[in-house]
Amino acid sequence: MLMRLKILCKRHLQNNFTIYLIIISCFMLGIIIGSILANRLDTEIHNNIYETTDSIIYSLAMNLKFILPIYLLGLVSFGIIFTPLILCWKGINIGLTVGFIVKFFGVRGFIFTILGLLPQYLMIIPAFLGIAGLSLANSSHISKSSRKSRDLYTNFGDYSILTMLFILLFILASIIEVYITPYFYKFVN
Repeated sequence: MLMRLKILCKRHLQNNFTIYLIIISCFMLGIIIGSILANRLDTEIHNNIYETTDSIIYSLAMNLKFILPIYLLGLVSFGIIFTPLILCWKGINIGLTVGFIVKFFGVRGFIFTILGLLPQYLMIIPAFLGIAGLSLANSSHISKSSRKSRDLYTNFGDYSILTMLFILLFILASIIEVYITPYFYKFVN
């Protein structure tokens, strides 16, 4: 099973290298736009205290708002258009968050983003890029071979299995966000 997943991932990356270049470009554009917007904001930060289980559920729900549409768009041919836009929007969110924290907290904010946000972003960003790449590749495949139902069925299975692997990264990132990041937040306050 593990060997099959390794072969599946390797084959997917080799066949869709161009798609990943497009996705990374859209994501980076979003981060740049988000950081520019953060420099133009003047907003207060409110301290909200949540229970741990509420925080995990909230974190997963926020990520699922992006994951689910990207996954579903991978099942239709017009996902080629909307998936990069959703990924760009996620990039804007990340750029805005990091830019806002650094702008309003200065050096302490920068240290917080490195110690508190970077560990979870090291899982979230590759997972989003991976799911978006899978979605675009599957959308492209559907638009090219809409008549081969057996091939689409096999591709759907591979698509779903790889997507579930990336969702495991989101779960791990949510756990880090809830249990580790709050310790570094105290440093900023």
